[in-house]
Amino acid sequence: GVAGVSVRHSLGGALLRTDWLLTDLDDGGWKVSGIVNLDYSFTGLAHNWYAFGEYFHSGFGTNTQPVALTGLPTALRDRLLRGELFTIMQDYTALGARLEWHPLVSQTLTLLSNLHDGSSLVQTQLSCEPSDAQHLDVGYLKNLGGRGDEYGEILLPPPAAPLTTGGGSQ
Repeated sequence: GVAGVSVRHSLGGALLRTDWLLTDLDDGGWKVSGIVNLDYSFTGLAHNWYAFGEYFHSGFGTNTQPVALTGLPTALRDRLLRGELFTIMQDYTALGARLEWHPLVSQTLTLLSNLHDGSSLVQTQLSCEPSDAQHLDVGYLKNLGGRGDEYGEILLPPPAAPLTTGGGSQ
């Protein structure tokens, strides 16, 4: 069984949003996952801006360090394989902003941080829409973490070992 609740509330000129999900596991027990987000749009320096801050908690995540893909809890592994989750640990923050350079050109900058291992991921993207039928995106992603960190290098299980996943830039 799954139950969820969402709440939206204006806070000054910003919007506070939260979504929480309670999952009754087939093998017993409950998991609680949720997100709290505050975002704000404004005009400054003759441009349109959008900024946000967010906290995410995954009840399915693990806090074991370093991250070992072979030791992930079954409920987490199953959700990762189905594409329902994209994170391994439990608690994260995200900060971001979008700047509209021109009505047809905007740029975003996002920082995702894992609150357990201290690793982060920085991403920027430039979007251009020269016409209704054209859209161009160019981006850069940099992982900021060490070996064994989620946004660093995670050792792959045998037979792939000693290979790693993550790290580097894209």
